[in-house]
Amino acid sequence: MGCCGEKRARIRSAAFAAPSITRTEPGARQESPSGTGQSQTLRYIGGSAILVRGPASGRSYSFSARQPAQRVDPRDAGPLLRTGLFRRE
Repeated sequence: MGCCGEKRARIRSAAFAAPSITRTEPGARQESPSGTGQSQTLRYIGGSAILVRGPASGRSYSFSARQPAQRVDPRDAGPLLRTGLFRRE
């Protein structure tokens, strides 16, 4: 049987691996991925506007019905796709 500290550490590490997603107002600014040409395009399939912070890069991405497709850092693409709110373009 593990101690409480082990459980807290496991929960903490899982929390940092997941992208941070918040609802936003239309027209919110986003940070664009670096110009390295390595970004990937993801399409948001949800209904309301959201602001997503990439877990690897820390960049913010704004998605909405008016702008559902965004180029994201490739390190953020996998975790974002695992949320079920995005698909690859």
